[in-house]
Amino acid sequence: MECLEARLARLERANRRLSFVACLGLVGAVTLALSGFARIPAPVDLLQAKKIEIVNAEGKTVIELSSDEDGGSLKIMNGAGAGLVALLCGPDSGLMAVGSKSGQPQVMVSSDKDGGLINIFNPGGKQMAMLGADADGGAALLNDKKGASVVSLTTDADGGLIGVSGADGKPRVVAGVDGGKGFISVNDDAGKSIGTLP
Repeated sequence: MECLEARLARLERANRRLSFVACLGLVGAVTLALSGFARIPAPVDLLQAKKIEIVNAEGKTVIELSSDEDGGSLKIMNGAGAGLVALLCGPDSGLMAVGSKSGQPQVMVSSDKDGGLINIFNPGGKQMAMLGADADGGAALLNDKKGASVVSLTTDADGGLIGVSGADGKPRVVAGVDGGKGFISVNDDAGKSIGTLP
């Protein structure tokens, strides 16, 4: 009987040691697993793609980065999918467009090898103003609500020129510099001259 009791005592001690080792192993495994999940991955140095889309909670694209054979583009849309901002570049030109919530362009800024241009549109899509520049100088146009040019400012080798037209598009007043001398010309509603200075 003593032999059986001694043997039973040894088995109980071995079982306690085995339980202790198993418990330590379980705690170690849990600690390693949790420390692996808690690590923040290091940022990548380079991410390359031909197109990247960022979507909202409904899965609609709100930002799109893309490229093609001419260059790259960035488009930012509202939740309805209408384009509000677009940046595009080509081999020798660039364009930025800002639109209304419906996506209708309101302002466009562009440049190419010849110069730069800013166009401003009304909510109906008609051009209301333009400001541009090239190697010869600058120009500005102001349009009426129909989109017809009624005020123009231009420059050339002689100096500047201002033109004011009626709603019919016919010039009414022209003032500027010609051959180094200033002049003013006033026209009637038929576009015929009714007076000039000098």
